[in-house]
Amino acid sequence: DEINDLIHDKINFVVLGETDSMRYFPVITVDNFSGAYMLTSHLLQQGKQEPLFLFVNKNNLWEKRRVAGFFQALSEAGIATAPERIIRDCPADLAATRRYLKELLQRRRPFDALVVTGDIRGCGVLEELAAAGVRVPEDVAVGLYDGYHWIANMFPHIPCLAQPFASIGETAIKMLKERLANPESAISIEVIMPQLLTGHNGRP
Repeated sequence: DEINDLIHDKINFVVLGETDSMRYFPVITVDNFSGAYMLTSHLLQQGKQEPLFLFVNKNNLWEKRRVAGFFQALSEAGIATAPERIIRDCPADLAATRRYLKELLQRRRPFDALVVTGDIRGCGVLEELAAAGVRVPEDVAVGLYDGYHWIANMFPHIPCLAQPFASIGETAIKMLKERLANPESAISIEVIMPQLLTGHNGRP
């Protein structure tokens, strides 16, 4: 409804994030496929063979791209891309995430790496692993997707896939200026690469 109002009032706008209607509006999105691929590959390079991907199943484009990037990294490493590696509907609440991971550990499902989407979920995972005496990354390597720089400062040894907010803002302003200068210009889609912080005090 908000987009329809903007169109009706002839107000220039830019959509942030992938949607099924990307071809109709100017869009800025992050390369979620490459992001998940980079983060998963980084964990696999530590010799891990049984990774799981924890995320909220919203069944949208950017989640599908992340799953595809995760599986691509596994495939290139010669690891089976079984659907069971995707742990869907992992809660975002800190306490609920801890309970969820505790149950996962109690089921004794073999895993030696976790790709976790969302910073609050990531904090819950790391806290529960520590409480269970699981060493990170020796026993289980953890990579955080959507990792903001503050999470890298809290857990400097954890690799994070940080969203490039500065680049998103700069690109949005650039696109709006272009639309104002030429309202009839073709619809554009800008894809920005996220940044992999490899766990050394937040540095790439």
